[in-house]
Amino acid sequence: MDNEFLRSLCYHPCTVLNRKLKPFSAWHAAGLMLLDSPFVNATGEPIAVERKDLILAAYVCGTEYPSGAAALYPEPDLVAVCEWGESVGAWDFEEELAKFDQQYLAHYLTLPQTWQSKKGETKISAIPWPFYVVGIVLQFMKGIEETAAWNLPISRLVSYKTSIAERHGVEVQSQRQKELRELARKIAADAVLKSQQKEERRLKREQRKKTMKKNPRKKKT
Repeated sequence: MDNEFLRSLCYHPCTVLNRKLKPFSAWHAAGLMLLDSPFVNATGEPIAVERKDLILAAYVCGTEYPSGAAALYPEPDLVAVCEWGESVGAWDFEEELAKFDQQYLAHYLTLPQTWQSKKGETKISAIPWPFYVVGIVLQFMKGIEETAAWNLPISRLVSYKTSIAERHGVEVQSQRQKELRELARKIAADAVLKSQQKEERRLKREQRKKTMKKNPRKKKT
């Protein structure tokens, strides 16, 4: 059974900086994008996270849409937010960061996967991905309201979007398919490593032969 779909139905309570966080939603992703948070870094390059980044993330992820958006518009009061973060008292940065990143985000960002299309290159949308996912769900899921869509856990929202995509021809990876693909990757990596090791041994033998030709051993008399 595919855990990503089932896990999306589960609420994972998490408290960071003594603040009870809401399930990570498309609104939270969009809000963190607005603040250029390293937690939603789209470049793929590692970015150092500072104390202020964690404070802002905990603040945003403790809000809901649309009330949380009102706090960030037209200009987020970053000073007030940082003062709130420091007012919670002494806290260990590494411990709170681990709770936010490895427990909270890791739970809600475990998402269903689909197969890459073989028909040319995949088109990348210019729309920020939270809007793209919410837009798809609002278009095809009758009865769901905009506010509810923005506040849904992102894992559940993407699961709905993936279900919609499958109905339109996208092939969803099963747990078994993912395991087989991972096994194939491991076998391929092991084969490459063994080939490299074999080539290194061959080069060493050739180097020894060249050295012996240049410096032949003298025969004992």
